[in-house]
Amino acid sequence: MTAKNIESGKKPEMIEKIVDGQIRKFLAENCLLDQAFVKNPDMKVSDLAKTVGKAVGADVTIKRFVRFELGAGIEKKSNDFAAEVAAQMKGH
Repeated sequence: MTAKNIESGKKPEMIEKIVDGQIRKFLAENCLLDQAFVKNPDMKVSDLAKTVGKAVGADVTIKRFVRFELGAGIEKKSNDFAAEVAAQMKGH
């Protein structure tokens, strides 16, 4: 990341702060505990675990989770309209 910022002409005194910000952004997007809670984007998943832990009076640990991706498992049907019409015309 540092080399990329040097090549793009960033000032040397700012590169450390820029790289730190880029790393924080990467971790927030890719680490579950640093991601925003889907039902309340102002709260991180780790904050939710602490809140729930206080409510139930015990430590809450995330042992497993399921990742859903928008559009996963949806395959687009490809229809050949000409072949469909030809198949219907054979019966007439």
